[in-house]
Amino acid sequence: MILDNGINEKFNIYNQLEDISTYYRFFDFITHKFTGNNEISIRQIVDKQDLKLLSEARKRMYGKHDEYFKKLYNDDIYIDEMDYRSYIFACYYQGEIIGTQRATVYPFEINAYLNASEINQFLGNDYQNNYVEFSRLLVDKDAKVKNLSNMLGFVTGSLIALATKTENYITYSKPRLKRKSLDFSADTIQFQINDRNDEVYELYKGSMINDIRRIFSIKGDDTESTLKNFEKFILKTSKTKDEA
Repeated sequence: MILDNGINEKFNIYNQLEDISTYYRFFDFITHKFTGNNEISIRQIVDKQDLKLLSEARKRMYGKHDEYFKKLYNDDIYIDEMDYRSYIFACYYQGEIIGTQRATVYPFEINAYLNASEINQFLGNDYQNNYVEFSRLLVDKDAKVKNLSNMLGFVTGSLIALATKTENYITYSKPRLKRKSLDFSADTIQFQINDRNDEVYELYKGSMINDIRRIFSIKGDDTESTLKNFEKFILKTSKTKDEA
């Protein structure tokens, strides 16, 4: 694969949210608060240079931990076709990417591991339009930034919800790696991935809207009203911080 383009413009939240800088200032404040590090920022991967940095970061971090993922990529470029039609966010620290999270619209990775009837039963018959799939969470443990995995997931989910009005997400992991601070449903599906030595994984589902309500005490009777109130909260908080 040759890195000759950025992501599909359809998945660039800059085109979907007015004044993206205001949203980034808000999430910078939240990220600094929960990680205890004022030098990091979470931004969307958009152009060719971003993808090059992402590839280098994946190569570095997967090289430390996981031989399986090293086999997924060709030509020494750690980017795949799914990246170009996904929302990918990266945590930057001192000019280097130390964490990434990908959120993909249908079709999902999980479609390769579970049959259609199992997924329909778990998510509902119209899941293709109501969910995004969180995958390829990657954090550089050597950076020693606390709560980084959870902040990547929350910032990614919040910005996608604000930009697309999508409410729900799925993600999968080994059971012991389940992120405790995210509000997953109690329902799960277990499955195996043959190429990963038949290891057992669990598929989880959750609501980005419920996470927003829970973490920020945002009120709303439905997705639309919750997001409108969240936008007001973001604008008010950002204005207060600017004036401080």
